[in-house]
Amino acid sequence: MVGADACPVVGSFGSHDPFLPFGERRLRRVLDRAGVPSDLNTYPGVGHSFANRLEFAPDGVLRVIGLGYDEAASADAWARVFAFFAARFADGSAA
Repeated sequence: MVGADACPVVGSFGSHDPFLPFGERRLRRVLDRAGVPSDLNTYPGVGHSFANRLEFAPDGVLRVIGLGYDEAASADAWARVFAFFAARFADGSAA
């Protein structure tokens, strides 16, 4: 159960994520219903773990199974995370 007193949420999803299908839409519905501020985004054409460089298999194999690093999506997602926190904690207090 998510209540209105939950902390703001920033989240990034890949449109080809086999583990969290429709992740943004599902999370947004819950957060909006509870009135929790959020910054959620789904990146087209990327899968799960797109912001992580995984070393256990070649990139081609990772992409086939719905994983794999994507530099552009990762850079944007991390920029959103840092901006999200800067906007809420820049003065040292929680907003």
